[in-house]
Order: sequence, then C-alpha cells, then structure tokens
Amino acid sequence: FLMREYAETNNSIYLRRYSSSTRSASELMQRSTPSPLKGLKDKKYSSSLEERPFLLPRTMSAVSLRRKRGMSVASLSFSDLEEVDTDSMSSVDATSKAEEDFDEGDYAQYQRGEYGDPVGESKINSSEREELCQCLMNIDSWDFDIFRVSKLSGTTGPIVIVGFALFERHGIFDTFSVDEETAISFLANIQAKYQSNPYHNRIHAADTAQTLSYFFVRGGFHNYSDDLTRFATLFAAIVHDVRHPGVTNNFLVSTGHPLALRYNDRSPLENMHAATAFETMSKAQCNILKNVSQVEAKMFRHLAIMTILATDNAEHNNILSRLGTLVRKLRKSQGTKVSTPEDDSFIMSVALHAADISSSAKPWRLYSQWSERVCVEFRLQGDMERDLGLPVLPFMDRNSNEPIAGIQSGFIKAICLPLYEKIFELPNTQMEHAKLHILSNLETWGSTAKERRIDPEAREKKKKLLVKKALRKFTSSTKKYQSTE
Repeated sequence: FLMREYAETNNSIYLRRYSSSTRSASELMQRSTPSPLKGLKDKKYSSSLEERPFLLPRTMSAVSLRRKRGMSVASLSFSDLEEVDTDSMSSVDATSKAEEDFDEGDYAQYQRGEYGDPVGESKINSSEREELCQCLMNIDSWDFDIFRVSKLSGTTGPIVIVGFALFERHGIFDTFSVDEETAISFLANIQAKYQSNPYHNRIHAADTAQTLSYFFVRGGFHNYSDDLTRFATLFAAIVHDVRHPGVTNNFLVSTGHPLALRYNDRSPLENMHAATAFETMSKAQCNILKNVSQVEAKMFRHLAIMTILATDNAEHNNILSRLGTLVRKLRKSQGTKVSTPEDDSFIMSVALHAADISSSAKPWRLYSQWSERVCVEFRLQGDMERDLGLPVLPFMDRNSNEPIAGIQSGFIKAICLPLYEKIFELPNTQMEHAKLHILSNLETWGSTAKERRIDPEAREKKKKLLVKKALRKFTSSTKKYQSTE
C-alpha cells in the first residue's frame, strides 16, 4: 500500500542534458540545459521555483519560523531547547568552541578554510539571513554550497537549517502532521550528538541529506519512492553518522571497542547510528512519528535502519552486484513498471549510499574541501594505529609516500565511479552530470603535481602531538560510552 507512482515510467522527467561531443568532462561541466518536466504528477517536484510549496508557508530557510515563545529558528541556540541531549558534545553551544581533538595546526588550517568553513560561531544577523535565504534557494542544485550554509547557520547549525528546509521541501510537515517545534527539537538533538570530526560531522550529515533530496527532486528517484519512503530515507541521511567517533569499523574491531563487542563486529558504527537516532526520537519532544499509524511507523523504522546499514562501505560490493542485477531486470522491461516494493526499498539504500560518498561527484570547489577533511581524519586514525602497534593502511599513514591525488583517484575508480555508472543505467533516473563531475575530478587529480613532502623532523614532531591528542579523545569517548552502559 506504500508504493504509489508519482510519475510516468517513460520520459517522466528531463532536467539536465549534456552535450555528447568529444570535449573533456571539465568542458562539459560548463553546460547544462534544463528541459520542462513531462508527465509529472506530484507538483511539489515542479521545476518552477514559484510553484515550490516550501517557499510559501514557512520559507525554504525556516528563518522566519516563529515558535510558541516567539523564538525564530534563525536565532535558536541549544540552550533555548528543553532537554537537549548534550551527550558527546564538547559543550552546549559547541559550534563556537575549538575542537580540542584537532592538532592545533590542523585546526588553524581548518578555521582558515583549508578544510572548508567551520560551523557558525554566532546567531544569524540580518545580512547573513538574507544570504542564507539566497543559498537555500539553491537547495535543489547539485552544487549546493553546504560549507557556506553551515557558516551562515550560526549557532542554529546546518542540520537544523537544512533538515527543516528539506522537511518542508518534501511536504513532510503536512503529509505526516509533524509539528514544527518537534521537528526543530529532533534536529537540534541529533545535531548535538555529532562529534567535531574533520569529516564525519554535522556538515557532512546535512550535505548527505541535501544530496539525497536532489536524487528525489531532480535525479528521478521519486519514481521508486513514495512520501513515507522519502521521509524515512531523508531521516536516515540526517542521522546516518550521528556520534561517529572519527575512526572506522575495522579500528573498533581491532581494538575491542565496546561498540564492536555489542554488535558482534558487524557494522558497529552503523548499528550505533541507527540505535542513537531512534533512542533520540523516543523522547516525546523529539518524536516526529507521533502522528503516524503503527504500520507506517514500522515501515519507517525498517527502511531507515536498512538504509543506514547500507552506508557501511563493507557492503559496497554486495550493493553494486545487486544493483547490476536489478538494472538488467528493469531495462528488460522496456519502461514497464516491474520493480517490487523490495526493489524500491533497495534503491533507497543505493541512493543513501551514493549520497554518502557523493563528494567525489561534486564540483571541484566542494570536492577538494571534502578530500582534505577525510585525509586529516584518516591520518589521525593512522597515528593512533601506529602508536597501538596496529598495521596502518597506506592511505591512513602520514609517513607514506602516496600522494593525496593517488589516494583519491583510487577511491573514485574503485568505489564512486562504478556505483554512479550503475545508477546512470537505472531506468528513469537522470544522473549523467554526476558521472561527468567524477570524470572531471579524475582529470584534475591527474594533472595535479605530487603532494609536497614534509620535512621528516617536523612531520615526526607533528605526529607525536596528533597521536597524543587522538588517543586522549578515543580513551575519553570509550570511558564515556562505558559509563553510560
């Protein structure tokens, strides 16, 4: 009963087409000609900006929203919320506090913008509000600048701002009777539980959710979903890395971390993310499902957990293999709707997995910032592994001679490009531009000079400082986790 078609299966939506000339991928990025929507039944995905319902009742940025106390979300701070769970936060208003777990030099680079803009440090003023509105007018675009939005979001935070806008964009408030105050409370509580990691942080969560929204609005994935599945998958995107400690599943298993013991070494991070999300939503002031039926709540939970678990990169090969089989099945149908509810649910897992690793498919100005961030986080883990006597993978070893260009190119060729090539083959989807961005970024890496070598003595000194701080963070988080058991 959940599966309803929102568009004609053939020629349902044409939004972006690129020239089929022999020019390079970089040149093709300069052109994109939107075409009118055809056969689209759901008006909330109209290409006309004026017809977007989320612009009318609440505004896309939610900055004009008034709470019962007369509090606008634009000036919302964590201290204004009742019972905001501050567990795993460095402080109640952590957005203005320097992350203690960064190396001092790395954090200074991070603040200067080398790893992207840090989250905002103050409440939103009038000029920033206007710019934020302009940024969010672009929320349906592939080149949405999440770093700028995060900076402009101030102490409200990117998850609250972007999450609220996406709830409105997809009609979630009206369709599922979610009241605005509950939505803000849920989003703020989830945001508070994100760690200040270089990569797996609240900015990444907001970026993943916005990218997933693009899949539905302009990528054609609305053909495989309905209101409930979109709600559940957007929820999963927002929470998919909550409480992430900045290390991988393999590290947790190798060190015998309590999370690995609890979940029997099977996707301990992803299981923890899902459990944390539903524990948060169990609070009355955060229960965004309080007005849905039991059947819908059960379906929501099942799909959300399934899609979150699919973000474990250990599942990538299984997802790719199953997606290839499904693509062949659907293409043989010659446009006839043959996907089952199970197929459609799997496609939601594919969408979230693709959104999670979408940085490689974004324009270089965004992708390069994510590349720097993930390398910093990986090398912090490599430092801890070396100090603990564990083997260190080359891409996590700051002493390795492997340049960043080689590491990122390898990830694109092994993981990102094969997935987006299969998605491109999925009937009734429009994701050619993502594939072209991936190829363009590969070209850029190929033309990039080798990474500059760091003086060995300076590198060793920096490494010791990083190891000391990273181990302190990991030990502290382990003790905190054990104390809550």
